[in-house]
Amino acid sequence: MLRKTLIAICSGGLSLGCALLVSKASFVEALTISILISGVSLVVDYLVEVESTLKKIESQSAGEIAAIADRMRAGNQSIARQVEEAHAKLFEHIDGRLSLLMAVPELFNLQRTRPTTAQSIVKVIRDAYSYERRSSPLSTRFLERKTTDFSGLLHGLRAGHAVYAGEDFDWMMTLTGTCERTIDATSSTATDSGGRRRYSGGFWDSNQGLRYMEAQREAVQRRGVKIRRLFILEFAPLTADEFYIALCERQRRAGIEIRYLTRDMCRPELLNQLDDFIVFDNEVCYETIPTPTPGEDRPTVSRTEVVVARDTVNDRVSQFTRLWDAALPCPDPEGEGSDGVSESPTAPR
Repeated sequence: MLRKTLIAICSGGLSLGCALLVSKASFVEALTISILISGVSLVVDYLVEVESTLKKIESQSAGEIAAIADRMRAGNQSIARQVEEAHAKLFEHIDGRLSLLMAVPELFNLQRTRPTTAQSIVKVIRDAYSYERRSSPLSTRFLERKTTDFSGLLHGLRAGHAVYAGEDFDWMMTLTGTCERTIDATSSTATDSGGRRRYSGGFWDSNQGLRYMEAQREAVQRRGVKIRRLFILEFAPLTADEFYIALCERQRRAGIEIRYLTRDMCRPELLNQLDDFIVFDNEVCYETIPTPTPGEDRPTVSRTEVVVARDTVNDRVSQFTRLWDAALPCPDPEGEGSDGVSESPTAPR
């Protein structure tokens, strides 16, 4: 600062001398000019020093920022490694806990959990944990709702039967895709038709019905599942319905054994047994309960049940056998049933 002051004074003195010698200005005017020049000199010198200082600060700051960025990158990598290690330890802990859970049933003489079941449980837990960390609030709530539904299904099956309000098509498709031996099913106009007096426009005419037919075809051809279907017709004239006849032919080509039963073919004790249900492998029963509809409207399903209670399933197996024995083979294009028996809707059984 002293150097700047001396330079300013010298500049002022020099300018004062020049002003007195060269110009005819008075001493006051010359002094004013010298002071102005010395002030400008002082300001310019100061600005030059400020600029130099700012460049030094900028250079130092850039170096410090780069160093901080390097430390942050290294820190982030360290944090990522720590998170991955924590995940690995968590999954290892889960695997260990599930292994212990698999061994617990032996202490109580219970059936041991199958390895495939345990692996599925581990996968569900891992996927749920991994998904929740990066999901949106809405998708998380959706996942929680589906998890609650699945928990309700497990709870219901433990009690012997699970209930769904409405029609759960996925249950039926899953059972069809996993059964190994037999499918015994009834298909009534109360649930599957397009109206009380027609089959077209109903379940078998829908996208779900087509998917179900394809799933049954695969069960027959790929896994050797034996399928029997009993059409329960509210009115005998439905046997002449063009859509119904074509439906029978499609089912027959898929390898399904089919028969039909009308109310006037039933013995009195069978009239209250014309329910809509499917028995898979004689182990699980899928049942639909229709809502009564007025007039000729298409029926709707009010409730779906999956039953695993042994007594109830056995009752359904016996019920299907009685209805099947009372039924007749469905029509074919040549006018005879699939078992070579002529059609007779009113034949005594």
